[in-house]
Amino acid sequence: IRNDSGFLLDTNVNLYGQLMIDKIIKIAPYMLIPLLAAYLFAMIFYPLWSERNWDDVQAVWDRWQSLNVGILAFIASVIAFYTSHYRMDKQRERDFVAARAFLPDALSSLCGYLDSCTKLLLEVYNLNPTNNLFERITPSVLKNPVPSLPSDYKEVFGKCISLAEPNLGDHLAKILKDLQINQSRISSLPAELAESSHTIVSRLNILDYLHNLGEIQASINLVFNAARGEELFTTQKLSKDDFVTAYRGLKIIQEL
Repeated sequence: IRNDSGFLLDTNVNLYGQLMIDKIIKIAPYMLIPLLAAYLFAMIFYPLWSERNWDDVQAVWDRWQSLNVGILAFIASVIAFYTSHYRMDKQRERDFVAARAFLPDALSSLCGYLDSCTKLLLEVYNLNPTNNLFERITPSVLKNPVPSLPSDYKEVFGKCISLAEPNLGDHLAKILKDLQINQSRISSLPAELAESSHTIVSRLNILDYLHNLGEIQASINLVFNAARGEELFTTQKLSKDDFVTAYRGLKIIQEL
C-alpha cells in the first residue's frame, strides 16, 4: 500500500471478496440440509423400515461402509470449519471494537479539516460580490491557507474498513475517496487564482466544491453514533435534512 488510490482499490476488492465469502458461508448450510436429509433417509430410515431385520440392516451399512466413512468425515470437517469461522468472526468483532475506539477522534479531526476548507472556499466565493455565477473570480492572494488532511485518520479508517461489516466499510471507503478529491481541488485553488493562471474559477465552481464538502460532512455525521457504539450502522441515502445539518455545522448556510 503506497498511495491512497491503491489503498482504496485494494480495500474495495477485499470488501467484495469478503462479502462473497460471507454469502457462501451463510448459504452453504441450507444447501447441505437437503443432501443430509436424503442421506439419512436412504442409509438409516429406509433400511430400518424395509429390511425389518437387524442383520440385513447391518449388511446394508457394511456394503456402503466407504461412503459412510466419507460422509462422516465430511460432516466432521464442516463442523470444524464452522466452529473455526465462528471463533474468527468473534475475534474480528473484538478487533473492530478496539479499532472503533479511535474512530470518533479521527472523525472529529476530519470535521476540523472540513471547517478549514469551508473558510477557504467562502473566502474565494466572496472575492466577487456579483451574483453572476459564471463570471471568473478575480485573481487574488488568499488569506486562508490550504488545509492539510489530518495525519492519523488513514490508519484508523484502514483498520475499521478491514474489520467492519461491509456496509460500514464501504461507507468509510467512500468518505476516503471524497476527501482525496476535495483535497486535490482545494490544493489547486491558489495556483488557479494567480494572475498568470489561465484557469477560469467561477462562483459556480466554488458552490460545487461547497456541495461536496456538505456531502462529506453529512456522511461523517452518519458514522458518529456507530463509532461510539451507540447503534449499528445502517446504509442509507443522504436526505435533505442531512445536508442542511451539515451545511449549518460548517456555517455555509449563514454565509451564502
